[in-house]
Amino acid sequence: MKTKILCAGLLLSAVCCTVPDGPASEDRSGRIVFAALQTRTITESTVADVKAGGFEVAGVTQGVAYFVDKAEWSEKDGWFTTEAAYYYPPGPVSFYAAYPAEERIRVEGGEALLDYESDGSTDLIAAVRENVRASEGEVGLEFSHILSQLRVLWDGLDADAEYKVGKVELSAASSGTWDFASGTWGDLHAGNILLNIGDGVSVIPSEMTLRICWDCLQDGVTVASYDKTVTFTPGIGKMCTVNCYLPNSDSQKIGFSVELSPWGTNETNISLSSVSGQGRVPVVFSAPMNNAWMDFFAFRRDGSLDIHTRQRGENLTARLTAGEALSYWLIENLPEGSLDRISEQSELLSSKLLLADYSEDAPLMIGCGSGVFSGQSARVIRTDRAVCKISLGNLTPSFLSRGLPAGSEASLDKVYLVNAPVSVPVTLEPSATDLCNVGGLDVLLPAVLQKQVLRTPALMLSDASTRNLGMDFFCCPNPAGNTGLVLELTICGIKNYYPLTLPPMQSNREYRIGNVELIGWGSASPDVPVERGRLCWDISVRPWGQEEKTFVMN
Repeated sequence: MKTKILCAGLLLSAVCCTVPDGPASEDRSGRIVFAALQTRTITESTVADVKAGGFEVAGVTQGVAYFVDKAEWSEKDGWFTTEAAYYYPPGPVSFYAAYPAEERIRVEGGEALLDYESDGSTDLIAAVRENVRASEGEVGLEFSHILSQLRVLWDGLDADAEYKVGKVELSAASSGTWDFASGTWGDLHAGNILLNIGDGVSVIPSEMTLRICWDCLQDGVTVASYDKTVTFTPGIGKMCTVNCYLPNSDSQKIGFSVELSPWGTNETNISLSSVSGQGRVPVVFSAPMNNAWMDFFAFRRDGSLDIHTRQRGENLTARLTAGEALSYWLIENLPEGSLDRISEQSELLSSKLLLADYSEDAPLMIGCGSGVFSGQSARVIRTDRAVCKISLGNLTPSFLSRGLPAGSEASLDKVYLVNAPVSVPVTLEPSATDLCNVGGLDVLLPAVLQKQVLRTPALMLSDASTRNLGMDFFCCPNPAGNTGLVLELTICGIKNYYPLTLPPMQSNREYRIGNVELIGWGSASPDVPVERGRLCWDISVRPWGQEEKTFVMN
């Protein structure tokens, strides 16, 4: 099954064109038309395909569908026009386009959606340009791939054995809906696709399982038969090559390497002989007792991407360029698709990891290194958590031993971090950007962030006995060193704040506050320290979990 590949980067423009008045001319003033422009990444054949087939486009204004129509090329005028004439309304118009034009786009609640059913051989590119006004003149619609191109290659691990591949089957999403606004796929429905070795197939990017069945023969006699699977996720707009290394006995583990590259940078079909001639060596990453998603990036000396591979399991194999100095990064539990468009090392180093993507059960962990690889290369990569942890243990409200006025109450209302960064660069260098709760509690924090930096126990305090709070908070390091943990209490109807200023923090460290004793009144603001003698607390700092986690490269 072969796929028609279109180079990414098609640029179309919506323009307001004015034609001089005349008895034989149509007045096009204010009409929406689309003019095709060729960029350096577009071939003449690709432009010809789009001109021949046209594209589907939706216009949305003020949350209402203005039109959904097909735009076709006019050789006479030199632009694309919709079948019906549409003119700019008083407000802005957002355009959502897709090629090929097969009546897939619909608009619901002001959101443009594209329904797609995969046949494995159809390419699909889409573009978005929002808030366009007639006065802006030329407006670009930059198309990009929203599917993935997948191919499967295989190598036998025993040169003296004969291998017969009986079936290559992909269990993947066969249909789904593309959300133009968020740039994501949803409403996915699974299906099975039979593949031929070496051929390309277009697939919806999502978690998928590849099944490969083969026989191992000696002197023409079948000595063993195997049926194995591997699960992986290709990236949006990526060419995904799955290399299968087939053993000749169950004592050998099947090896899989999933390689991602920008769509269009490689030929659609690569013969097995050309793969072995690329000068690459398989390097196996072992993560014992671990089943996390791992993303591995390797970069050449000039900073260009050598390989990006993503796989879930205990082993990950990457085919690296042999004999060349490479720098590499290993990121564990990276959200799917978040760094799929990386093509240069500088792009990776400027990327940020978000606190909202962190889960204690699946922590974001990062490691890096450099080296030259051959068949005998061995390296160890240590990965560290990208965030730090603050634990709060016991609370003792000693001031209650002196009693409160009759009818009054004391309550612990909130505990939260202030001046806490919610993102960190891939390099794990502290960054003061994206601080939350600067100058107090930000009630507009997204819910997913509140779970990391805010607790609302609403705990009534009736006496001076010690309470075990058992609260955990997470944040990224702040180079300014002014991150704090604030206890907010209401005492006799008056707000009291007890800020605990933490020491300068580092990623992969645990800051344990074992005991907090409230001896007297707090301060009037989260940014104002409590007067001396009214607050007592302790803190210990240690490597998170007192463990070192390593990945071994053989």
